[in-house]
Amino acid sequence: MCNAEPTACGARLGDTCDADQVCVYSSNAYCGRADATGECKSRPEVCSTQYDPVCGCDGQTYTNECNALLEGVSVDYVGACNSMPAY
Repeated sequence: MCNAEPTACGARLGDTCDADQVCVYSSNAYCGRADATGECKSRPEVCSTQYDPVCGCDGQTYTNECNALLEGVSVDYVGACNSMPAY
């Protein structure tokens, strides 16, 4: 389907994404906390090895945003999970 409206996901909606998608939250959605929703996006197939750490919504640090999305995890904030987010 071309030009289809993105599917909302997360928060009270639950995981509405297909198996090859990930629920991606905007930076002000705080991973779906406070009922914020995200949008289903296709998972990347290949990622670079560039080290630019991000903290995933699952509390794990990923080498970069692409690798988090490849694993099906949206990014909570830039930096390792033990660093303070810039909220």
